[in-house]
Amino acid sequence: MNIQTALSYISQYGLLVMFILIFLEHLNFPALPAGVIMPAIGILISRGELNYLVVMLLTVIAGILGNLILYFIGFYGGKKFLTKATNKFPKFKPFVDKTIKVINERKKIGGIFCRLIPVIRTLVSCVEGVAKVNFSKFIISTTIGVVIWNFLFISSGYLFADFFLRK
Repeated sequence: MNIQTALSYISQYGLLVMFILIFLEHLNFPALPAGVIMPAIGILISRGELNYLVVMLLTVIAGILGNLILYFIGFYGGKKFLTKATNKFPKFKPFVDKTIKVINERKKIGGIFCRLIPVIRTLVSCVEGVAKVNFSKFIISTTIGVVIWNFLFISSGYLFADFFLRK
């Protein structure tokens, strides 16, 4: 998906499509990169087509819901699920290992920190589920991480709309 396609879908179908795209993006759905979708949302805010506060609220909720699903997959699927997934997709094993290391080393801020690193951010919730991280700590770190991530990417589209739209 490119920025023009994202702009078109969100302009045409509105907040529901935006919510679904962000939800799927936080689930690490293929072909839905945050670096395209969220700046497109920021561009639409800069054009006055969307309200910034409404967008932030909806994208944060979508992000938290996506991360919750991954947490529960890890929680109930356990280490067996993670091993099976990394065997099927061996390129992700180093990222999973790095995620586990960061969470273990930086107990309180590890989850937040991991949510700000591309690739790792999409694995952290599943790993936290496998590790049986306290649910309230998971929700707090997820919310903080999602707010920061969404704010940065949506704001980049808002601030640099002209740059993104140049051909």
